[in-house]
Amino acid sequence: MTKQKVMTNEEFEEQIFHMKEKSRQLERRLSSKVDEQVFSISVSHKKEVDALKEEVFKLRSEIKNIKKEKKARYLERMARQAKQRRVV
Repeated sequence: MTKQKVMTNEEFEEQIFHMKEKSRQLERRLSSKVDEQVFSISVSHKKEVDALKEEVFKLRSEIKNIKKEKKARYLERMARQAKQRRVV
């Protein structure tokens, strides 16, 4: 049988202290990594939102142009019809 080494209170406290310190360091590293990931994701999402905004502005402009063209064609058609009525 092997003898188990008996630990003094001071040794036990010192080991607990080192374990707590190591745990704090791991928490800080983990927190830092999480912060980096959140920042990276936020930047990526901002780029996506900006691209989508740009697309929305572009589509709104295209819709506005289509409406103008449609109105112009309608007015031209109405003018031709009115002119034809006067000629007859």
